[in-house]
Amino acid sequence: MQNGASPYFTPFFGRSAAARKNIFLKGIIILHSDDIICSRYRCRAIISEGDYMTKLKRAFAAVLCIILMLSAFSVGAYAADDSRWVGAWSTTPVEAVVESNGVKLSDFLMNSTVRIILKPTISGTRVRFKISNRFGNTAIKINGINVARAVGEDSNEILTETIIPLKVRGAESFSVAAGEYAYTDPVDMKVEALDAIAVTYYVSAYQQMRTEGFVGAKAYITTGNKLTEKTLSNSVLAKNEISGLAYNTIPYLINMDVWASDASSIVFIGDSTLANDIPVLVAQKLVGSGVKNIGVLQQAVAGNRLLYDGVGLIGNIYGPATVDRFADDAIKQKGVSKIFVKVGVNDILHPRTKSMKGKAPEASVEDIINGYKKLIHDAHKNGIQIYFFEITPWKGYTRELLTSGVDLTWDEEAQSVCDEVNEWIRTNKESDGYIDLSVLRDESDIFKLKDIFTIDGAHFATEGQIEAVDAIPEKFLGDFKEALTPLKTLIYGNNIPSWGEKTEKPETPANSLTPAVKDETKPSEKPSQNAEETSEEDTTQSAGEVININHNPGAADGISNMQVGTAVKGNSNSSLKTLLFVISGILLLLALTAGVIAAVFIASKKRGKKTVK
Repeated sequence: MQNGASPYFTPFFGRSAAARKNIFLKGIIILHSDDIICSRYRCRAIISEGDYMTKLKRAFAAVLCIILMLSAFSVGAYAADDSRWVGAWSTTPVEAVVESNGVKLSDFLMNSTVRIILKPTISGTRVRFKISNRFGNTAIKINGINVARAVGEDSNEILTETIIPLKVRGAESFSVAAGEYAYTDPVDMKVEALDAIAVTYYVSAYQQMRTEGFVGAKAYITTGNKLTEKTLSNSVLAKNEISGLAYNTIPYLINMDVWASDASSIVFIGDSTLANDIPVLVAQKLVGSGVKNIGVLQQAVAGNRLLYDGVGLIGNIYGPATVDRFADDAIKQKGVSKIFVKVGVNDILHPRTKSMKGKAPEASVEDIINGYKKLIHDAHKNGIQIYFFEITPWKGYTRELLTSGVDLTWDEEAQSVCDEVNEWIRTNKESDGYIDLSVLRDESDIFKLKDIFTIDGAHFATEGQIEAVDAIPEKFLGDFKEALTPLKTLIYGNNIPSWGEKTEKPETPANSLTPAVKDETKPSEKPSQNAEETSEEDTTQSAGEVININHNPGAADGISNMQVGTAVKGNSNSSLKTLLFVISGILLLLALTAGVIAAVFIASKKRGKKTVK
C-alpha cells in the first residue's frame, strides 16, 4: 500500500443475501505492515505508513473492520429470511388468447393506465407484488407503478395521500422478459386483512395482454398516464364474458406478499367449482373470528382438468393441467402450509361432451387417483398438508351452449366414475383429510345439488359457497385457541336461513367475481355460470380500451405443460433475526461514525506531518 492512499468503502448491500453471508464467513483480517485490510469484503480501513502509526490506531482500524463485518452478517441474515414473506393475495395466470390455425390473438394495452383493486387476506407491515409475463412471447414494459389504499372494492377511487411508488430492482420503469416474472422492491406499508388496496401501473407502448388472471380482483383500464389520479376518468372494468357471466380480467399482476410474523398461507386450487368466492369467504370466516395471520390464496381456474390441458380455439383460458401447474401455482406460494384441492370432474365430463368428444383425452378412475397421488407426494415432499374436496353432484347440468344447445347429459356410467373417485377421496390414507360436501346434495335425488345451492346444476350459488366453507373442518384450517365463528353466523347474524327456500341474497362477499346472475342480454333461457364454456363472439379493441372476449363455448383447453420446479416452504419466523436486524443498524451507525473519525484523524496527521517538514 502506498503512502497517502485514501480509505474507501465499497458497499456490499447490492450483493445477494447469500453473497453477503459468504463475505462474512470467508472474510479475514490481514495485518500487514502498516495496512489493515478486511479482505473478501472489499471494505478497507487503510492507515498510511508513517512514524505516527501506533498500535492504538491498528486496533481502532481492526475494530472498524469487525463492526462492518458484523453489520454485513446481521443485515444479510435478515435479508435472507425469505420465510417471513407470506402470500396475502393471488390469482392464477392463464394464457388469455384465442388460437386458430396456430395464430394466437389477445387483448392489448397501449398508452393505458391499469388500476387493480384487491384485498389482502392477511395483515402485515411490508408489501411486495409479483408481475408475471408467463405466457408472453415478447417482453412487457411497465412505465410506472404504485400502491395506495383504496376507498373500497366497488370503485377505483384511491386515497392519493397514501400513494407509495413501487420499483423493480431500483427502477421505476422496468421490463419483464417473456416467460419470466419480477417482484417489486419491498416497501413499508401497513395493511390489514380484507382492507382494499389499489395497484396502479402505466403502459406506454403497445403490448399484448397474454398473461391474465380471471378471479380474485377487479381491474379498471383507461387511456393516458393517470398513475396518481384519485378516480380513473373514463375507465372501464376489464372482464371476460363466459357463458353469460363475467369473470374479471387481471393483467400481469398475480401475487401480493406481506412481511408478517408468525403467519402462513393456505392455497385453494382446482376448477370452476372453486373459481368463485370460496377462498375469500374462508378469509372472511378467519378474519371475522379474529384470525389475521393466515393468508388465503385463490389458484382455481375455470375449466381446469387434473391430468390434461385442453384443446380447441380458446382452451388456453382453462389453464395447464393441475398436475403440471401445481408446483408454480400452489407449492411455490410464499408461506404455504396447507393446500385444498377440488379438481377432477372435468377429466370425467369433458370427453363426454358433444363439443369435446374425440378431442379431450379420457381419464380412468385409476388415472385420476394416480394424479391425486402425485399432488400428495409433491405437497408432502415440501412439508405441506393437502386436503381434497369431494366431487360434487352435477345431474341436471347440461353445459348448454348458445350455439349448439345441450352439450352434456348426465348418465349413470359417468356418475359411477365420480362415485369411485369420491370413494377413494373419502377412504385413502395418503392425504391429510377430505371435505365432505354431502350437505349440498338434494335429499330427493343425491346425484343433484339442492336448488338453493346451485345456479346451473353444477356450479355453486352464493348460498352453496357459504355452506361449502362451513363444511371445512376447523382443524384443517389451523390449530386455534378458540373455535371459529360459522360463516353463516358472520353473514346472517341470528337470522340464519334453513336453506329450505330461496332467501334474500346475502351481501356480495369481498372480491366477488362470479356473479350468480344471468346476463339478460343473452338469448339463452337457462342461467349458466359454467366458466368452462364460452360464446363465439369477439370484439376488437382500440388503444387503451378493454376488450370483452366472448369465448367460444365449445372449445376446450390447450396449452403446453409448465415446467415443474421445487418450492420453498416458509412459515417459521425468528425473533433472533429481528434482533440481528436492529443490532445491524446500530453497528452500521457505529461503523460510519468510526470511519468518519478515522478519516479526520488520518487527514490531521498528514497535515501535521507536512507542517513539520
